Amino acid sequence: MLRRLVVVPALALLPFTAMVASSPSATATAGAASSSTSEQQVASAARAGKGGVVKTRLRAAIRHRPVAKERRAGYDRDRFRHWVDANHNCRDSRDEVLAQESLVRVRGCDVRRGKWRSYYDGAVTRNSSAFDVDHLVPLAEAWDSGARGWNANTRRRYANDLGDRRTLVAVSASANRSKSDRDPAEWMPRLGACRYVSEWVAVKIRWRLSVDRAEKRSLTRLGNRCHNRVIKVRKAVIRKGAKPKKPSKPKGNGGGKSSYPPVNKYDCPKRAPIKGNQSGIYHVPGGSYYARTTPERCFTTERAARRAGYRASKL
Repeated sequence: MLRRLVVVPALALLPFTAMVASSPSATATAGAASSSTSEQQVASAARAGKGGVVKTRLRAAIRHRPVAKERRAGYDRDRFRHWVDANHNCRDSRDEVLAQESLVRVRGCDVRRGKWRSYYDGAVTRNSSAFDVDHLVPLAEAWDSGARGWNANTRRRYANDLGDRRTLVAVSASANRSKSDRDPAEWMPRLGACRYVSEWVAVKIRWRLSVDRAEKRSLTRLGNRCHNRVIKVRKAVIRKGAKPKKPSKPKGNGGGKSSYPPVNKYDCPKRAPIKGNQSGIYHVPGGSYYARTTPERCFTTERAARRAGYRASKL
């Protein structure tokens, strides 16, 4: 008898409990609590510096991006070993992206023919030499935003990231060179603005990169104009490194320096006229894009440019 008295009230409470839980006010409270908890988990995961999957809304992702002053000191493209064949299938990471994004089937190790559309400006080509593979968050921007503290292997993985198709994207050479190493506060594509903002934020989450104040203001403004889509990102493993030393440069045939910094935005010194841009392409004087190319590094010879990891422009 006592057993029944204990059990029956507990059962009798079940409908009432279910009714309360399903009431509009209770549901709203639970939803608000769940949303708040979700955002807290995103912020916590971002601070933790560990791998795993982050799932959040675009505007919350922007809001939780840590703000820090950018530091360009010590940057050199040579610190990011790029266009490597990580899986030894004869295609380097540039050719892998071209193969992935081609609208038709491609063949061979060096992908030259296919069909590509640049979402930055709508340009279409069947010749890969007219397109660059863009680091959506440029190498210099990544350095400024946290990569300066990574070890060499982490920087190499970033420069060749095929684990998230938002990191590397095939776009028209003209759009990519217009962009250079600028962030969304300074440059936005003519088309696909909301896609660009979403992918920029996703890459920054994946690689735990900060934003500067102007960048965050621009992302917030742009994000408020876009659909508040869900962003899902698998975070990369980050390994810290020692304070970077100045990278060694290849020597020319005469034993002297073979690469130099540009003298201004568009010009290289006379002793090193070959322009290497932030997309890893070098241009020689007289080439179609030479005058409009903004050099990241200047080289005395084409051989020196190739040894530094740059590819010859085919335009």
